[in-house]
Amino acid sequence: MSKEYRWQGLVIAGIRKIWLQSPMRRIALSEAAVRGVKLKKDGTPAKIKTIEGYRCAVCKKTFTKKEVTVHHIVDVRRRGWDWNWLAEKMFCDSDELQVLCKECHKKVHKEMKC
Repeated sequence: MSKEYRWQGLVIAGIRKIWLQSPMRRIALSEAAVRGVKLKKDGTPAKIKTIEGYRCAVCKKTFTKKEVTVHHIVDVRRRGWDWNWLAEKMFCDSDELQVLCKECHKKVHKEMKC
């Protein structure tokens, strides 16, 4: 394994870690959130709305946060990219992202390879 390859892998891992905290990712998750009303002890609705799950953009089912992923509509996994291209595609606007359940995410990536 070359030194350059290891270095690129470390930088990409760092970018992915930053991506997990990005505002664009949070906005996409917020838009896919299925909200419910929290009830007080006496059974009356509280002003606080809770997140019950996240709706998959493909199958429209509701899942927990651990069961979904934020998918880039424009594939960020391409050969021959450069660092500027990667940063531009990773940190795109929230309208270029969609929340998918893990099963639909696998299907979408399988179709992209064709």
